[in-house]
Amino acid sequence: MSSPVPDWDAFVASVQKRMEAGAKEYGDQSFFKPAPKLFSEIREEIEDIMGWSYFLWRKCNEAESHFEELAKSLAFQKLAQAATNSESAKFFEGESNEA
Repeated sequence: MSSPVPDWDAFVASVQKRMEAGAKEYGDQSFFKPAPKLFSEIREEIEDIMGWSYFLWRKCNEAESHFEELAKSLAFQKLAQAATNSESAKFFEGESNEA
């Protein structure tokens, strides 16, 4: 039965693959390390994740800023196009329907 959480199975498989690779690379010693050493390593991993999260956070802000600029530009283009095609634009160009 697959999980109702999107991509959960792929996430679990990825974690399992990394754990197996770590077991091969480091000799599967994690189960035998004293708890204080594991706590220290976990803290370091969390700090790494937080550091990488900062970079991702910056990229998200940059992307959001670019998206907002693009949205404003597209909105302005649509307004300009609508104004060009409207009767009011003809009025300002000296082509009003008044005689």
